[in-house]
Amino acid sequence: MSDVARELLLKLLRQVDRGGRETVPITESSAKSYFSVSELSHRDSIHAALLNAQAAGVVSLEWGKGAASQDLMRIRLRDADKLAEWLGVPRASNYANLIENELSDIVHHFPDWLRSAYDDALQEWRKGQSALRISAVDTDTAIKLFRIAYAVSGNEQAGLDLRRFSVRLLGDSKAVENLLSKLAPLLRRNSDWEQFDENYELFRYLGLEKFTPPILIKGPLRVMYSGEEWDFSSLRPYVGVSPDLVSEITATAEVPYLLTIENLASFQRHVREIADNAVVIYTAGFPSPSLSKILQQLDE
Repeated sequence: MSDVARELLLKLLRQVDRGGRETVPITESSAKSYFSVSELSHRDSIHAALLNAQAAGVVSLEWGKGAASQDLMRIRLRDADKLAEWLGVPRASNYANLIENELSDIVHHFPDWLRSAYDDALQEWRKGQSALRISAVDTDTAIKLFRIAYAVSGNEQAGLDLRRFSVRLLGDSKAVENLLSKLAPLLRRNSDWEQFDENYELFRYLGLEKFTPPILIKGPLRVMYSGEEWDFSSLRPYVGVSPDLVSEITATAEVPYLLTIENLASFQRHVREIADNAVVIYTAGFPSPSLSKILQQLDE
């Protein structure tokens, strides 16, 4: 088939899938490739291919009248499904149907915010449009993205670093990491998480990190850390620990207050300049789930 004829027929099909007109006018603005062909023999081969499509019952051709009877004026769709089959390509709705089928086991359990985002994206993919920065044909990425978002909505990443979570969910250690830039705006559809302007803050809050970041802590504390008991009371100005390895934490003296500090310079100045029995923790922004657990233990 002529490349130009195929291009025109594909344009017609994609146009209809997007909810557009069922015709392609043969004008210099709508059919540039057609008018770029100047040799009569090449123009005839385009017409021959389009006449074959008409004979197959997928389109009808409209020609000029009188002296312009040899001029092709318009290609009109007759049957979109048959045209897609004749061209050997799937319709945009087929891609959306594939996504629906693959997610049918979990979609009914989506929280409202995720179901709304899913319905909006599916509507765009049915029209052949991109949604969530994913093209309609990239069904694998779309399926993975919603499986990840659903898992995160259920806090399935708790206690796991990013790669272990990715392996457990998708069988690929880098699958989640590769989709983080697309995942962040989807997760912000949850009103509880829309406050996080920076992706790293959102992922830290949710525990979606390669490794749990260490926390810096100062105070009269006895800690069960990595299976052994450690007394941090006399260590100054602070101690750095991996929060996911802290199983128990108790005070060894009366604690006047518990202070969390987001700014590192402020933390460093406080623990060096103020000598008291306060418990002071550097959070580096929003606390991660493992740090929140420690804060809960201290609160108790």
